[in-house]
Amino acid sequence: MGQLLKHGLLDGVSLITPQGKCIYSKGCLTDVAETAWRQFTDVFRYATPKHDEEMCQRGFQLPQGDKPPLQFKVFKKTFCSMYATSESKREGLIACSLPYGTLICVFSSVRHPANAVIVHVENFCDSLRA
Repeated sequence: MGQLLKHGLLDGVSLITPQGKCIYSKGCLTDVAETAWRQFTDVFRYATPKHDEEMCQRGFQLPQGDKPPLQFKVFKKTFCSMYATSESKREGLIACSLPYGTLICVFSSVRHPANAVIVHVENFCDSLRA
């Protein structure tokens, strides 16, 4: 997991179990409350158009310490990945389904193009799924 942060493309990574428990966290995601991770447990569990539409409408929130939480809106979801952007479009969030959990990554879309970050994370996840 540390390999993901090594290249400087990501600001934080976390790995959560299917029950929503964070078992690994680095970077800016280390202080996220345990309860915040539960919102990601159903992202890949249900694969119906209705569920995906509701999730896209609802989005996700990540606390930022003393600041208001970041609100993310989903702009694309596949069978094993989900991509979201903050309302200001300055931060991005990637969630990837792995065999025993979900990888959550956040990045600054101001510093790095989203496409480069997505390719980096997807290549890492593909190597874990192989």
